[in-house]
Amino acid sequence: MDAPVPDAKSPRESFFKLILLYPTLAIAAVGAIPQYLQVFKAAKLEVPVSAVNAAEREHDLWVKNFDCKGDEDLPETSLADNTRVGARVCPSGDVLVKVKRVTGKPSYRWVPLEEAQSKDSKLTTLIGISSAVAAENADTRIRLAQACQHWVDQSRGILVRRVREGSQCYDETVNTFTGQVINRKSVQCDASC
Repeated sequence: MDAPVPDAKSPRESFFKLILLYPTLAIAAVGAIPQYLQVFKAAKLEVPVSAVNAAEREHDLWVKNFDCKGDEDLPETSLADNTRVGARVCPSGDVLVKVKRVTGKPSYRWVPLEEAQSKDSKLTTLIGISSAVAAENADTRIRLAQACQHWVDQSRGILVRRVREGSQCYDETVNTFTGQVINRKSVQCDASC
């Protein structure tokens, strides 16, 4: 007996796949490249995919304001839940906000000048609340000063900041993409950065 002969595809079906199906799949794959890049960046920066643009903006503001160390003390206000909030306005007009909750490490966020000038900005409300809390809690302020900072790995967004809280100094290692303090260790205030 003869083996069955497989069905040969018609030239019309092969033409359909060659001209319509394969290019459509290729276009869909090429069109998804930006999303693949966002997923890759999110994994590299250790942030959710939806936060990649915000993380890159935060890092860019750290780079832009690198020389904004500040020589005078930074007043920090303690809120009702013992959260401490402080801010520094840099010469560029950008504002660095530090938040430290009782339950965790401090974190930093930048408010760019463009956002502060926007009519839709919530900065005016934030400043109003901060002023009211500061008036109520004037006796609970903690004085902070930043002595210096240096990049450990700028491409990965790792920055070390030397901060002084009263008579104690700390080196804070900050992830500039997320604003999170990765490590904080006590150091001598007279030690160089």
